[in-house]
Amino acid sequence: MKHIFLIGMMGCGKSAVGQVLAQKLRLPFTDLDSKIENEQGRTISDIFQAEGEAYFRTLETEALEEMAEEKTDHVISCGGGIVLTNRNIEIMRKTGTVIWIVRNVETIVNTVDTTKRPLLKEGAGRVRQIFEERRSCYEKAGDIRIENDGTVEQTAQKIMCALNL
Repeated sequence: MKHIFLIGMMGCGKSAVGQVLAQKLRLPFTDLDSKIENEQGRTISDIFQAEGEAYFRTLETEALEEMAEEKTDHVISCGGGIVLTNRNIEIMRKTGTVIWIVRNVETIVNTVDTTKRPLLKEGAGRVRQIFEERRSCYEKAGDIRIENDGTVEQTAQKIMCALNL
C-alpha cells in the first residue's frame, strides 16, 4: 500500500474521516495543518495574517514533502488549498493515492465550527465560490472521488471499498 492523501474543501470531513480510516486500516494518521501549527507554534490563521498565504503555502509543501518521504504508510488529511500548488499534486500522486472527499456546501456551512474557520463565517455563497475556484484542481489531483453524505464511518468504509481494502 501507499500513503492515502485526503483532499477537499474545508469542512468536508477530511480529518474526521481520516482518523476513522487510519484506525480501521491500522495506519498512523496525520493532519497536515495540525502538523504545521505544531511545528510553527501558532495557528494557520496567525501564519496567514502575519506572513501571508505564499509563506504558508511554502510551509505546506515542506510538510507534505516530509510526510511523503515517510517509510510507513500514513493516512494524511491535507488542507483545502493543497491542490493550488502543482508540486503538491505531483508529490501526492507519486507517493500515494489521492482521495477527493466531496460534501454538500450547505452541510459544510451548517455543521462546521466557524470560530476556527473564518472563511465559513462568510456563508454558503463564499464556500461555494471557493469550491468552484478549486473544483478543477480537485478533479486533477484526485484519483478517487468520495461523497461524504453519511456518517464518518460510512465515508471511511466507502474509501476502503474504493481502494479494495
